[in-house]
Amino acid sequence: YALGNLILASDFVEASWPLAPPQAPAHATLTLAAVPARSPEANYLGDLATFTAAGQDNSCHADAHATWFDIAGLGRFWIAAGRDIIVEPDPQAAADTLQSFVTQACLPTLLLQRGCLVLHAGGLRVGQGAVLLLGDSGAGKSSLTAALALAGQPLISDDVCLLHREPWRVFATIPRLRLLPEAFKHLQAKAPAGEADKLYYDKLKAEAPQLAPWVESPLTDIISLAWGENLSLTPLTGAERLRAVLNAAAWVGVNASVDKSQRHFAACAALVREVPVWRLTRPRDWSMMPQVVSHILAQLSGRAEALAVDLSSRA
Repeated sequence: YALGNLILASDFVEASWPLAPPQAPAHATLTLAAVPARSPEANYLGDLATFTAAGQDNSCHADAHATWFDIAGLGRFWIAAGRDIIVEPDPQAAADTLQSFVTQACLPTLLLQRGCLVLHAGGLRVGQGAVLLLGDSGAGKSSLTAALALAGQPLISDDVCLLHREPWRVFATIPRLRLLPEAFKHLQAKAPAGEADKLYYDKLKAEAPQLAPWVESPLTDIISLAWGENLSLTPLTGAERLRAVLNAAAWVGVNASVDKSQRHFAACAALVREVPVWRLTRPRDWSMMPQVVSHILAQLSGRAEALAVDLSSRA
């Protein structure tokens, strides 16, 4: 498969991934096999409660070279040196759930090991460029990403975006929408049978009218979300820009290496120097969502188009 600039040889058959050109040499492999035992140097990095139902055991460990995920009812996963993913499925695990976890957790970890910057963000095409939506849990990333997608902006991702530099480009790993029931109702979203996402038990799958093509999109703007009394979109400066991006760098801890963490920090600092970061403040009022969408598009559409053309000419 050709995933951005990564060629992946995979035991999984994933219909949504584009095929690589014939005879293209693989940069990394994904195999179904027994996961190697954790090394004595592997550190416990915490539970992954996001990916499992309440009460189930799960964990993440990492050393300087590899990461291990152990997910109850799903399987064991090993990602090493930016070259290898090994999946040892639980006998009861559904194939589509395994593929979702590989896409949402294993692939971003592999690309992080390869030097990509990985952000927990919603992403959409606006004009010919990409706009990312960042924010803390509860800031409304998924609902605003869905609102913009339902308004016709091609969806890149509603959860994880991968960034490459020189110039900055965005590649999606999750070109799908997931919404809490309240957002699903207010946005009048549609879903394939309205089924719950098996990895996000509190969210429903929703259809996006358009998906961005499986190519890298030039990054033109980053928006950090906040709640407030009035609707405003203002530029962030100084440390505020860096703090917004660092808070969204969801996979920093996966690399248990001081050197890699320092390089990751430097990449975040370079990003905010080179790409505008905005603060979007808006009320917690579903009736204002169309106005919020219009305000964002009015502010950014022309800029995104011009910047994308400029970045493409420099690529």
